[in-house]
Amino acid sequence: MGKIIEAKCNCGFEQEIFVDRGKVPMALCIYCKNSFRIEAEQAIEKKVIPCPDCGKDVATSICFAPALCEKCKKIIILNYAQMPVICPDCGGNAIFYNESSLQKPNKAAGPAISWGMDIEGDFKLPQAEYKCPSCGQMSLQFKHEGFWD
Repeated sequence: MGKIIEAKCNCGFEQEIFVDRGKVPMALCIYCKNSFRIEAEQAIEKKVIPCPDCGKDVATSICFAPALCEKCKKIIILNYAQMPVICPDCGGNAIFYNESSLQKPNKAAGPAISWGMDIEGDFKLPQAEYKCPSCGQMSLQFKHEGFWD
């Protein structure tokens, strides 16, 4: 089950994002943007499998997480287990929001939000204010809103 998170900034920027993973084991190719179903055995036995469309390696672990594309000036959702971290729209480099360079610690910002990647560890958004893709200020906050399947 995945989480629904609201990203909101004082400048008026708002975005609802879907993170983690749902019930169906899926892989997403960052190269050709194809999503395809993977068998449970594939996800357990292998770290990467070839994309059936383009043949490039795709991570079998799925952990959708928010990242910032400064070139597009938007929050994008990428698989935290898949490298390289590139924007599927412009091809530019993206940075996951768990990087300290995108955070300003703030205990009053609300509780930390985290979700798992099985044996690889957790993706965590600590109590902080984050860099807003719209205004560029460290005033963006993430808030857990619900769940998705």
